[in-house]
Amino acid sequence: MKDFIKENHKVIFVFLLTTVLYFYGSNKIPLLNRTDSRYAEIAREMVISGNYIVPKLMGTPHLHKPPLSYWFMALGMKIFGINEFGVRFFQIIFAILSLFIIYLIARELFDKEKAYWTLILSSTSPGIFFTSRILATDIFLFFFELTAFYFYLKFYKTKKEILLYLFWLSLGLGFMTKGPVAVVIPLLILVLISLFKLDFSEIKPLFRLKYLLTFSVIAFPWYLYLIFSDKKILEYFLIDQLYARIAGIKGTKIGHPKSVYYYFEILPILILPFYIPFLIAIIEKIRKGISNRDLFLITWFSFPLIFFSVILTKLPTYILFSIPPAAMLTADWIEETKSKLKCLWLTAGLIPFLFLLNTRYLNISSQINREIVKLSIITGILILFLSIIKFIKNKCFKALFFISWTILFIFIVKLFISYPQLLNSNKKLAYISKEFSHSGFTFVSFRQYAFQIPFYTHGETPYYCDIKIEKEISPFKKIISCKELKKLWDKENFLILVSKKDIINLTDLVKDCFVLAKDGNNFVISNKPLWGANINWKEGVKTHRLKAPVNLMQFVKVSFNNALTKAKQAIDKEYNLHDSELAIIKNRVYYEFEFVKRGDFFEVHVDAYTGNISIKEPVNEKAEFTEHDLKNLSNIEKGEARKIALNLIKGKILEEEIEIENGALCYAYHIEHNNNEYEILINVSNGLPFKISFEKQM
Repeated sequence: MKDFIKENHKVIFVFLLTTVLYFYGSNKIPLLNRTDSRYAEIAREMVISGNYIVPKLMGTPHLHKPPLSYWFMALGMKIFGINEFGVRFFQIIFAILSLFIIYLIARELFDKEKAYWTLILSSTSPGIFFTSRILATDIFLFFFELTAFYFYLKFYKTKKEILLYLFWLSLGLGFMTKGPVAVVIPLLILVLISLFKLDFSEIKPLFRLKYLLTFSVIAFPWYLYLIFSDKKILEYFLIDQLYARIAGIKGTKIGHPKSVYYYFEILPILILPFYIPFLIAIIEKIRKGISNRDLFLITWFSFPLIFFSVILTKLPTYILFSIPPAAMLTADWIEETKSKLKCLWLTAGLIPFLFLLNTRYLNISSQINREIVKLSIITGILILFLSIIKFIKNKCFKALFFISWTILFIFIVKLFISYPQLLNSNKKLAYISKEFSHSGFTFVSFRQYAFQIPFYTHGETPYYCDIKIEKEISPFKKIISCKELKKLWDKENFLILVSKKDIINLTDLVKDCFVLAKDGNNFVISNKPLWGANINWKEGVKTHRLKAPVNLMQFVKVSFNNALTKAKQAIDKEYNLHDSELAIIKNRVYYEFEFVKRGDFFEVHVDAYTGNISIKEPVNEKAEFTEHDLKNLSNIEKGEARKIALNLIKGKILEEEIEIENGALCYAYHIEHNNNEYEILINVSNGLPFKISFEKQM
């Protein structure tokens, strides 16, 4: 064992470091819309229902993919509980196992040193790292395709028959992960290589009947069970899933159509640290002559890229299988080239420009973009500075290469953890919806899929409004039309989950809405101002808007209706409810009710945790503060408020002023957009939009 560790200490260190980085923060990143949360919810429903054969989303069969990936996610939650870490555990495990298989394949093709460099390059690939965090089938498929290639290469050298059984076993498990694509890509790559070499003797043994039977036993039983249960399922698999993804069918919601050049634009991000060395390696190999090994790797790299460029539906993770050969070709060139410092310089200089050109494909905010560019430039300058030191020796190259790329990769990991609120997630808003749903409010998701809601609330599904439901198998059972929402807006209590880009569509539908909370680009909006973003000063008691409602909601045990009943009982004579809100008083969370009786004001505070009641003595008039007093307590600049308002409703500002709304100091903006006028109030304490009103121009 000591000899093994001594001989492989560098490889062991890289694996340990990679494992720490890949698992770091996996319990803190919320589920993202839309695929991420959908897979998590399907796996959660498997755990709750015990039905592991038919995947279901919100109780409705969801047969887009075979169940193997769901089984791994469900197993993780059975072990670690229903949370982000549990559902992502095997995603990360399979990513690390994939890196191990990549290293083994490189050992089959190269010497130990080049395999070591292949491991470093693959480990620092943002494509593999991000795929390990995003819940989908791709990382599991990636592993099974890699194992199939490894067993094929071992068979090519040893001719042991057991390896062909393992080859088809791996493809069978891949088929149970993502269907036919798991078989088509690896086999076509091998066929193409044989065609280029005009020698099919190496692949003929693969197609013997006994090996195909091994594949069939693994791949087909689940499909056959469903097809025999319902004959329409076969049409669904062939037309709606297979053909629709390749060519597209009008009326279906399946697929992610992109430009034919999409993968050539996204590739630099997926192999960011070694993109330029990879391009140089390809050019050098073509210039000097391509060996059989180079032909194998170039074909392996190119085919998924071209194949999925032709296919209509496109996602970055589809070309994950092209990353290992790119890393191997680069590692081979790094070990052979004498222009090491030139390679290092080119890598460092290109990093910031790649981010500037390609972050739009990551669907991230400008704040993250700025952070990425800033540290990328710092990293590039550091590497460049080290490269031009005259006395530096080539033997230092490997250390510099490893350190610089590790710095960049650690930053990518940190960035993915530090800014989850800026990504597309509804975790906080899901907890808020759960709390207020017990207070008589109806929760509606407006024009977006919100699969995180049932995951985080353990099965409580919102109503969906104005969503183009999938043609055949739809999970949405609770649907409310825009017409119904408009009709009930003033009669019932609503909480609306809406994205920033759909604010205008909502305000076209209803006149007034009040912002309860914001998470990234999503808002929770109410038709009642009970929990508006307020700052009130009454008789010296300071109550303020909860900065992070989700962190305090766990302490709230008393529902709003129960608290209101207690408050009413505390005032035993005639009264009228004047105002109410959720407040913090002396570090305790309260439902605060303000009653008026015979011109006197009463404040009734119901402890949200225990239900205890406290009543303030009546005063003859409500305490008021001047606008000047409130301004001195504000935290947000007018320019920032103006920017927030313009981002919500992109138009022309007609008027701007200061207003006090329900005791909260707000910057008020009247904005004209498409001949309609909007009023937006921005709370000066926390910068949240407080109220959004819409009025059509006559």
